Amino acid sequence: MTLLKNIVWKIMEIFKKLIEKREKPRRSLVKKPKLETNWKITPPIIAAILKARYATAKLPENMCLDEVVSIIEKNKIRYIKVQEKTRVPWEVVASIHYLEGGLDFTRILHNGERLPVIKTKLVPKGRGPFYNWEEAAVDALLMTKRPVYWTIANTLDYIERYNGLGYRKYHPDVPSPYLWSGTQFYKKGKYASDGKFDKNLVSKQIGAVPIIKALLMDSHKSMLEFE
Repeated sequence: MTLLKNIVWKIMEIFKKLIEKREKPRRSLVKKPKLETNWKITPPIIAAILKARYATAKLPENMCLDEVVSIIEKNKIRYIKVQEKTRVPWEVVASIHYLEGGLDFTRILHNGERLPVIKTKLVPKGRGPFYNWEEAAVDALLMTKRPVYWTIANTLDYIERYNGLGYRKYHPDVPSPYLWSGTQFYKKGKYASDGKFDKNLVSKQIGAVPIIKALLMDSHKSMLEFE
């Protein structure tokens, strides 16, 4: 009889443990999305230079900046749609669109090739297919790691990385015209094509900095944290 009671007791203990185990909240197997981190912290010296130059950069008076800003403002909704899909501020999207495609929506943000694009032939090669500007813009912008906080330094660093760090690495005496053309900081020196630098060539485009500064003169909500 005692043996039987012991067996029953052990069976009850086993059932009790099984019930307690089932009642414990299960650990979620779904991984929580990680907060996107910056590609890396902008080097302090580079950050200081970018901030100081931006603060004192003068806008060009003879490069049709007003016309460029006017066209961008008319197409703001399209740039905002890309911002919503990429978390890249629309002002940055518009600036890159001007620099890569002359604000022409038949030209993709990667390198200005004309739509439709089956596979890109210019750098970056092999991207696509693309049949509309928005899908190509999203692909292009996501190729460069985005910062969490769009400060002055992070924003300008992102734009320069998007274009390439050739000026910073190999021609540090030439501020990238992709950023600074039209300001007092850029005089001459430009990559005529991928990998081919001409020290006497002068960019005829307006850089991203004057465009962004001009756009921010019109007070509006922005992802840019330039205060």
